[in-house]
Amino acid sequence: MSPHATRRVFLGFPRPPEADPGLEAAQRLLLRAGWRGRPTARAALHVTLLFAGEVDAATLDALAGVAGRAAAGTGAARLVLDHWALLPRREAPRVLAAAASRVPPPLAALYRALREETRDLLVAAPVPPGAFLPHVTLMRRRPDDPPGRTPARPPSIVWPVDRLVLWESHLRPEGPRYEEIAAWPLGTKKAAAFGRPDGSGPTAD
Repeated sequence: MSPHATRRVFLGFPRPPEADPGLEAAQRLLLRAGWRGRPTARAALHVTLLFAGEVDAATLDALAGVAGRAAAGTGAARLVLDHWALLPRREAPRVLAAAASRVPPPLAALYRALREETRDLLVAAPVPPGAFLPHVTLMRRRPDDPPGRTPARPPSIVWPVDRLVLWESHLRPEGPRYEEIAAWPLGTKKAAAFGRPDGSGPTAD
């Protein structure tokens, strides 16, 4: 990676296979309720923790270091996605998501730590103020897609969280593709990574 090149990256939690039945059921409920849009492909389903935006090689390397240290001090947790989130506004949502009404303390603390540690690092895309609002995007809508009605509630989706992942986002007309750059198990200093952020070799913290 050239020092001047940038990559669009974010940190989040990968989809656990045991959540698949609930996620698929939630997408079917939205379609049956008359919502039209582009359902998120299974491989792209994730929970975003922190969006970093376009970063250069030095910033990406620093972000990976911050993420690894923060993950080592965070225990595993479990999210329960139990209500709908229509974003950014319920009246004209562009994103239909399943969200968690409660954030486990370890994940809330991880979010606060990352937000604080990246305050001066991510000046081009500062982390917005406020609490962590975990959600999974199930469908994206265009402005001209007809709206539907909101089902009473989604199926309760249990989402175990035991790994923090750094992804690169590749935006494409058919939908975004996410490439895993590095990953860290929660609660251990051992890195489970697939390469350095610059692609030069294995990561170790």
